[in-house]
Amino acid sequence: MNSDEMNALAMGWDSSERTRQKSYRVERGIAVLPVTGTLVHKLGYINPVSGMSGYNGIAKRLQQAISDPDVRGVLLDIDSPGGEVAGAFDTADLIARAREQKPVWALASDTACSAAYLLASACSRRLITQTGTVGSIGVLISLPWLTAASKKRWRLLAST
Repeated sequence: MNSDEMNALAMGWDSSERTRQKSYRVERGIAVLPVTGTLVHKLGYINPVSGMSGYNGIAKRLQQAISDPDVRGVLLDIDSPGGEVAGAFDTADLIARAREQKPVWALASDTACSAAYLLASACSRRLITQTGTVGSIGVLISLPWLTAASKKRWRLLAST
C-alpha cells in the first residue's frame, strides 16, 4: 500500500466506525470469545493480549454478544490453566444466565483447568480437542503469612 492509499484509509476511518466495532469476532453467526492465559478479576474489556484474561472483560464481551442481533450463539475459545477466585463465580453465573437467551458453548483448545473449567462448566455444552486437558475446578486464594501468635487466634482449614 502506498502513502496515498494509507492516507485515504486513515481519512476514511472515523470515530463512528470505531464505536461499531465488536470486541469479538463473528463467524457464521457465532461470536467467538477468547479466554486465554491466567484468569484475573479485573483486567479490562480488551481481548487478551498480555497472557491474561479479566473476568470483567469476558463478562462484558459475553453481554455484548448476547444482545447482538447478528449473533445466534457464543463460543468461549478457552486456553487457560485457571486463575484467581475473585470474579470467577460471578462470571460463571453470568454464563449460566446467558445460555437461557442463546446457546453458549465452550471449547477447550487445549486447556480449560481450574477456574477456566468452572467457566466452561457453566456453558450449555463443552467440547475438547483430542489433546486437550480439562477439569479440576479449583481456584487460588491468597493467605497472609501467619505467625505463631496469630495461629493461636485463627484456625486454618485447608485441603490437600
